[in-house]
Amino acid sequence: MDLFPAKEDKDPAKEKPVTILAFYIFGFLIYAIYSLIISGAQDILAGTFVPTSAVLVANVGPYFIITVVAPYFIQKIPYFPRILAIFFLEAIGLIMVASAKRVVVRLLGISLSSFGFGLGELSFIAMTSFYHDTAVTAFSAGTGTGISLAPLYYTAMTTWGCVSPSVTISIMAVSLVLLLIFYALMERKHSPCWQSTANGITHKDIQYSPIEEQETELSDGQLTWKEKRSAIKRVFPIIASIISAWIAEYLIIQSVITTIAFPSAPFPPRDHYQYYIFVFLFGELFGRSYLIVLSYFLPSLAGKLTIRRIWFLAAAEICILVFFLLAAWYRFLTDVSIVLILAFIGGLIIGIMYVSMLTIYSEVEDPKSREFVLGYASAATGAGAITAGLLGLVLEPWLRRHCLSVARNSSFCFTRTQGGRVCK
Repeated sequence: MDLFPAKEDKDPAKEKPVTILAFYIFGFLIYAIYSLIISGAQDILAGTFVPTSAVLVANVGPYFIITVVAPYFIQKIPYFPRILAIFFLEAIGLIMVASAKRVVVRLLGISLSSFGFGLGELSFIAMTSFYHDTAVTAFSAGTGTGISLAPLYYTAMTTWGCVSPSVTISIMAVSLVLLLIFYALMERKHSPCWQSTANGITHKDIQYSPIEEQETELSDGQLTWKEKRSAIKRVFPIIASIISAWIAEYLIIQSVITTIAFPSAPFPPRDHYQYYIFVFLFGELFGRSYLIVLSYFLPSLAGKLTIRRIWFLAAAEICILVFFLLAAWYRFLTDVSIVLILAFIGGLIIGIMYVSMLTIYSEVEDPKSREFVLGYASAATGAGAITAGLLGLVLEPWLRRHCLSVARNSSFCFTRTQGGRVCK
């Protein structure tokens, strides 16, 4: 029986454009900053032999902690305080990275930004459970755009425009104000006040009851620990595939191809890393955005083209990692174009896996379980990234030492400048 038939016409199939744009901006900003730090890893560590994965560990470790622990209690915290926390954590972190002289302080700033990133992804993904499916695809497209445009921005500023990394990062910090602006502009269906108004409920319609009865009703609306474990168990095969693929992804871009550079390339060793990252994450943009494009132009095909055999994509990503490991060890590649092509394919696979994961998670029928599972989606990517970061602390130095023992020109064993300059 429909209790509110008069509201049926007010439940549109698609959200208002400003709301869709807000989710796009949310995804764009938090992933652009995350990607900017990954892109600037070699400049952040310039002049040292600290493994590149140190930046990854600082950039992912706090994020992983947040995404593992927070889903069990964060539903009790309103979204607006979360948005403020995301803003200040990200902004303060970037300012520390841009202004600090010591590498340790820069890594601390990255960790603060990572807390904001984890809180942001968890909150925004969970928030999409209150909206039409277009919201989650818009968020995913935003993450893909941020992931690809941030490396382009960083490469253009530091490599082509010869702007210092500090100035480049500081400019990005200013853009965070858009988080607050678009949160204020969006239609806040996740707000209890909005839900009461949408259902035609006012304070006059509420029947008050003793405190003991209210507490019982509120507790019934929350998932129990058993229900949460059951929800995670249902999606565990997907989580396992995501973790393995993310391990392969970050080992590739933060530990393996950082030891591969070519004398025949038209750019110096330091710029190899910038182009590798840009191409890899540009491929991820394509992968993350394909469903939202189809949902608007060919909605009947969007569901059919959602890839559900995620394990197959994970296996393909692992194969690319194995190829790059062999290339770094035996040095049989002679041209940078092969690395760039495979990097693009690797990014494309990761992008498709991410949007497919969110789509499958969003199909969970129970709203509370769906919100919880979507929030926990971040934990899988974080687990893969932090594992890769820890492995990379050993793998990259090992590959670099081997290259130094066999290469004729040691300058092409590391894609980092030791002088701190980004331009000739």
